[in-house]
Amino acid sequence: MQYCASSRHGGIRFPWKKSFITLVALSVLIPRIGSGESGLRVNFINKNPDYGSAQIYVAFGGQSNPARLVGKIVNGAGLSLGTNYALTDLQTGVHLTRFVGGRICFSLGTPFRSMKPGNANNPNFNNPSLPDFNIRWDKAEITYDVGDPHSGINLSATDFLSVRLKIQTYHAGSLVTTLTWQAPIATVFHNAGLLTGFSRDAVCSDDKNGVPTEGLTPRDIIKVVRVIAPSTIPAAVVNPYPSLQPYIDHVKANAITTTIEGTFNTVTTYKFTAMIDSAGALVMTGTITTNSVPQSHVIVIRSSELERGIYTADPLCNVDGVDKHVGNDAFGSTVRDVLAGFSLGFIGSKEQNPNAPGKTFGNSPSYQWYTPNKLPTKYAFQGAQPEHTFYNQYAAYLATVTDAYGFPFTDLTQSPLASLNPGNIDRMDITVLPDK
Repeated sequence: MQYCASSRHGGIRFPWKKSFITLVALSVLIPRIGSGESGLRVNFINKNPDYGSAQIYVAFGGQSNPARLVGKIVNGAGLSLGTNYALTDLQTGVHLTRFVGGRICFSLGTPFRSMKPGNANNPNFNNPSLPDFNIRWDKAEITYDVGDPHSGINLSATDFLSVRLKIQTYHAGSLVTTLTWQAPIATVFHNAGLLTGFSRDAVCSDDKNGVPTEGLTPRDIIKVVRVIAPSTIPAAVVNPYPSLQPYIDHVKANAITTTIEGTFNTVTTYKFTAMIDSAGALVMTGTITTNSVPQSHVIVIRSSELERGIYTADPLCNVDGVDKHVGNDAFGSTVRDVLAGFSLGFIGSKEQNPNAPGKTFGNSPSYQWYTPNKLPTKYAFQGAQPEHTFYNQYAAYLATVTDAYGFPFTDLTQSPLASLNPGNIDRMDITVLPDK
C-alpha cells in the first residue's frame, strides 16, 4: 500500500533556497575558463548493504538546459541530463566541468521512471498518482563551474527526506568538508513522523520499498519511503506539522516589534520594523538605501499567507501595494530575515544574544542573529524559546541529526553548504550510507 499527500497539479514546485539561487546567479556573471581545466573528480560510493551497486541509480536532474551539464564518465562517455546510471556504470568516477543549478539524484532499487535522457525533470516525491512516488530517492543540490569560485553543493531535506547521503570534498588528497547524516534513517523517519502524528499527508509508505519504522506505538510498524517536509505539504492539504499560529498570535498579543536590518550588497542596505497587525498580517515598514539614497517601503504578508509562508519561505507579499513573490534582492533579504526569525525562534526571544552583548535576540537587529559570528545551533530553536515551542520543530530536530538543510535558511546559523571552489577543491566523494 502507498500513502502520502496527493497534488492537484501534475508537477511539483521546488522552492530553491535563496542562498542557493544566489550561487546560481553569481555563476552566470563570472567569466568562464576553458573546459580543458582539470575540473572536479566525483566518486560515487555505496556503503548500503541492502542494495548492490547495480541497484543504486544516479541521474543528473533539476535542470532542463543541457548546456548547464558538462562532464563525462572517467574513461567513458559524456554525461547527459536525465539518464539513469547504475553505480556500476560510474565506478571509474566522473569528471565534471559544469553543472549549474542542478541536482544529483539517487534512487534505491529502481531507476527513475520520470527522468529520461534529455528530460531531467525533478522526480515526483509527494503525488501517488505520478511515477517515482514509491521509489526511495534523494538528492544533492549543486552549482559547479570551473570558472566559478562560488561553486558549492549541499544536502537538503527542505522538501523531503528519504536516503542518507554523505558528501566529502578534498584538495590534493586532504579532506576539506564533510556533510552527512548522524542517525539511522528509521530513527529519523520516526521522530519526524511524530511531529505530524504520522499523518499520511507527510509520512509516505510502501510495503515493498519502505524502511520498517516504529509508528505511534512500538507495535505500529510502518514501511516508510520518505517524510515530506512542512514546506512542501500541498497547499490543498491541512499542514499536519505543529502550527506556528500560536507564535504569530503571541507576537500580536504582546505587540512585539522586531528590527529587520542588514546589508544586501556593497551599495544596498535595508532597515525595517516588523510587527503583527490587528488582522494578523505581518507588516514591515522601513527603508532600502542604495548608494546613500533611502527609499521608503511597506511589505505586508497577509494573515492567510503568513504561517504557510514561514514554512515555505516563499509567501505572496504585498510590496508597496503590489502582490508579488520577492526575489534575490533587498526586499527578498528583508523577508528572509523575518521568516528565518520565526523559524529559528528569534522573533520576541528573551534569551541573550552573544553577538549583541546586553541584548536579547528579540531586541537585536536581525543581522546580529548571524553576524559577526555564526552562532552554534544551541542558541536557536528551543535555545531561543525555552518556555515555548515557538519555532520550526522539523528544522529544529534535523539540526540534531544532519548537516542537510532543514529549512530554506538553515545556512544563517549552520554550515550546510560545501564549497566547490575549483581553486581549492579537486575531488568530491558522494556516499550512499547504510540505513542503520
